[in-house]
Amino acid sequence: MNLLKTKDAARQLAVSETTIRRWVALFPASFSKDMFGHYIFDEPALEKLQSIKTKLEAGELLHEMTLPELAQTVDPTGLQQAAAGAAAHFPTFNLDEAKSKIESAWDFKNPQEELAERLERIEGTLSRKADEVIGVQLLHHREELEEIRQTLNQLAASLSSMQERNKQLSSLVAVQPAAACMERKPHKKKTLFRLPFSFF
Repeated sequence: MNLLKTKDAARQLAVSETTIRRWVALFPASFSKDMFGHYIFDEPALEKLQSIKTKLEAGELLHEMTLPELAQTVDPTGLQQAAAGAAAHFPTFNLDEAKSKIESAWDFKNPQEELAERLERIEGTLSRKADEVIGVQLLHHREELEEIRQTLNQLAASLSSMQERNKQLSSLVAVQPAAACMERKPHKKKTLFRLPFSFF
């Protein structure tokens, strides 16, 4: 059994693709879709489309028509149609084998599991970003601490040089008064007798 796309079914019935889409839109339960959401047509579906065309040519209105449902159950994922299409195009494939290959290729995940995986990836990304931010902050703090340490070393060096100068100055001050005392001239005694004659 060969599955046809909308374009092929329209060509076989000698109508436009838009006409086929309009007919299918009025009877969506009567036609099957593949796993990609495209309508596909087998022999019973083509017979239904042909009956729609015949009824329209006979003068029946489209919205008054009724169609019997397809005998097949509709596969919501379209795996059976895809497997049948693969088996039709590749006769070496078994239908069950093709279906299992398509199922394995089509990774069905529970939405909750997928959401949990996405949350884990986001948390991992946030954790890495937080580590990067903390690393940058630590590097910045280390640079600031190094600048503070250098400033403290400079202050300590200038303080020690000031203390050294202070020691030198204090030793000079201690030596100078003693020398000044030694250099003083002896004090002459002023007597009463010398006072009146000191002007000469």
